[in-house]
Amino acid sequence: MLGSAVLDSARYPTITFHSTGIDEAGPNRWRVTGDLTLHGVTRTVAVTVSALSDRYVGSAIVRQRDFDIEPVAVAGGLVKVKNDVRIDFTIASR
Repeated sequence: MLGSAVLDSARYPTITFHSTGIDEAGPNRWRVTGDLTLHGVTRTVAVTVSALSDRYVGSAIVRQRDFDIEPVAVAGGLVKVKNDVRIDFTIASR
């Protein structure tokens, strides 16, 4: 995943998210929109975040092709990775 065929982490060593908006989505839940920069491309994404004790957990679905990443195929295309990838994250408070 880190190699030049996918994330190319040598050329793009960081992934950043800058929030631009937040909406309440229920008790201890929010929908956060913002700009995600991945593989040198910035797109607006929405993530769902929940508060759990001393941390926040969330997930988002991103499409690899939206970030100029071609999903991996091996064995002559017999095995392919889907374009949609789910990202799960945890943010711990200090």
